[in-house]
Amino acid sequence: MEKNSSSEANSPDSPAASNAKSQESALAIVHDCLQRFGTQDYIMEPEIFGQLRRYVTAGGTPKMAIDQLSDNYTGVAQMVNMVGSWLLTIGADAAELTTMVENILKDAILKSFDPQIADSIFTENSPPEWLWDAIQFPTWRSLIYRLVEKHPDCLLLNFTLKLISSAGYLSEITSNLTSSSNFELFLTIFQSTILNYLRQPDANTFERVAKVVCYRQHTYVLSQVLLHKLSERVGCGPIIKRLSQEMTNYATQLKSHSNVVPITMALNGSSGFPAAYAALSSILTTNALKSSDIFDLHRCYASSVPPPINLIRNQQFLDLLINSIFNVKSKLDQKPKSKEIFLLGIAASVCETGIRKGSWLGSVRTSNVVEVKDTIHAIEAVHTICCNKSTNLLPYISTIFNYLEYPVVAIGVFRWASSIVSDASYFNLGTDRYPLHFALMDEIARLHTSLHDQIVQLFARILESKLDHLEVFEQLNFKRMLLDRMVNVLACGGAIPVVRYIAECYARDAMDISLIRYIVKEVLDIVGPPYSREFVQLFLPMVENTEISGTIVMEDGTDSVTEFIVQCKACFE
Repeated sequence: MEKNSSSEANSPDSPAASNAKSQESALAIVHDCLQRFGTQDYIMEPEIFGQLRRYVTAGGTPKMAIDQLSDNYTGVAQMVNMVGSWLLTIGADAAELTTMVENILKDAILKSFDPQIADSIFTENSPPEWLWDAIQFPTWRSLIYRLVEKHPDCLLLNFTLKLISSAGYLSEITSNLTSSSNFELFLTIFQSTILNYLRQPDANTFERVAKVVCYRQHTYVLSQVLLHKLSERVGCGPIIKRLSQEMTNYATQLKSHSNVVPITMALNGSSGFPAAYAALSSILTTNALKSSDIFDLHRCYASSVPPPINLIRNQQFLDLLINSIFNVKSKLDQKPKSKEIFLLGIAASVCETGIRKGSWLGSVRTSNVVEVKDTIHAIEAVHTICCNKSTNLLPYISTIFNYLEYPVVAIGVFRWASSIVSDASYFNLGTDRYPLHFALMDEIARLHTSLHDQIVQLFARILESKLDHLEVFEQLNFKRMLLDRMVNVLACGGAIPVVRYIAECYARDAMDISLIRYIVKEVLDIVGPPYSREFVQLFLPMVENTEISGTIVMEDGTDSVTEFIVQCKACFE
């Protein structure tokens, strides 16, 4: 009987054993609570009452809890409040004081935030109650956005983003957050940035799209697939395709996206044409034109069953072809040269019929055979001139003018002329009143508005370059000639890029005031209402500056300055 009672006492299910486990558990709770109470200012934590109840229930001594909490109380928050009240007493602005404290807190959180600790809080317990209060304030929502940028995989932060979205701040998320590892939020942000770009395709909206798309490699792949599908739609196909190509260029320059060529090749359908795939992939990967690759591509596209033309309508590949063909220093052999011209010509002009058989220059694969042949001929003719070592352009100027109507020739001539006039030695040879290379630029500006930005950027680089070999008076005359070329771009429809550049020079005091006065006078002489809001915002401050416009007198005696100011005020005030 004694043995039996002893075995029952040692049994794990016995009351004695159960009581022992209960005591161990209570001791563990007490120990855990005391450790928490020993941290700095724990009495200020939102969970303090729950932990005190847990401690007392487990049999903890109230005095020990009180001693731990009081010994480790420093009252940081209370001291901040006290100092704040002192500052208010001596006349500090309440709003500025609040902003200062908030900024200090934000900087401290950004510096010390640990996503692992945050995730442990989130996974072990329900989300902290203070989250719902915090997202009601713009200051703390902006902090969440900055933390998400730094710690995109943090569970607590991504959960907080969902709360912010559910609270009605979705538009704020899309405007403040570059991207998100949360799939739903990423799609929302992606959609928002694409729509903004389609409404206003400029550098700012493009940069926004680029940051979303190139956030990570997986977002790049997903975005390119979505853009590829969108480009197949009739309405916005061309602009989306162009955007996709720009995204590829942007990603290529990022270290985090080391090689985007496989993604590009997978999306363009080239895997069904192994020979073309291998040659084009080699060119894009090395960013160089090899004769063997050019021969292989030419063989593919000159065959009776060539690949789709879209495979070689790749911006990187076309840039390489243009830079190679329209290059005064080109050392191409005759055979590779003719094949490069053929590839560039068909890429720039072929209009596919959808029929899969027949050569490009036949009547089966393309509906514009004459245009394709004429484009190839134009490229070849201008290439011959560009590679001519003669410095006398006058005998060939009319021939080039005849072919500038072809966009591919225009961009080639622009790059060729840019490389020549950008060379410092070009202006050492003389400063003609109207150099022929700039006459070509004027004609390109008249025919092709899409090149206005590039033309203005070229003129800006030359304007800001050093011309120490010229006398001061010669420098001013030369710069006036360049400003005249800018006015020509403006007259051809490129008002915004021209006025934006002049406004930037005016804002940073980067141009002689006499030159700004000169171009303001020239612009006033040719513009007329109605004016766009952007044009007025850029140009009006210069016109209103009496140092610039005070001495402007028009040849016909009219007061164009006052007239322009009155028209702007009437329209936009």
